[in-house]
This record gives sequence, structure tokens and C-alpha cells, in this order.
Amino acid sequence: WPLLLLLLGSWGPVPPAAARPPGFTALQWFNTQHLRANQVQCRTEMPRINNLLPRYKGKNTFLVESSKTCSLPVNSPT
Repeated sequence: WPLLLLLLGSWGPVPPAAARPPGFTALQWFNTQHLRANQVQCRTEMPRINNLLPRYKGKNTFLVESSKTCSLPVNSPT
């Protein structure tokens, strides 16, 4: 057990996949990762996103919507 704990501790903390880069609010990071005003080429946009993350984001999750349109379902009463 002590050896296992030593090995696990030597890796240090691993950021969660959903972690956002410093300087971004949750809304800014959502917009950066997912929203585009127009159709985009994944091979152009994905490197821009991946340069901001310590971990590679491999799946395309872009929405061609405005942030106002996307916020309507979130802010509407249930």
C-alpha cells in the first residue's frame, strides 16, 4: 500500500476534463468551446480550443447558435 500511495501521489493533481482555463468565466468558456455564429471547419477550430486546454478535446461539439438563443432554455422557468 505505501508504494501504491507514493506512486499515485507522484503524478500530482489531474485537472478534470470539464475544467476551464484561467481567465474564463463558465459562460465564456461554454461559448468558446461550443458556440459559433457560422459553420466552421473542425480542423480549423479544434486546434484553437485545444491550445487553451491542458488536455486534448477530441470531439466536435460546436453549435451554430447565438449565446442568447442558447441561454433561453437555461433561464426559462420549468
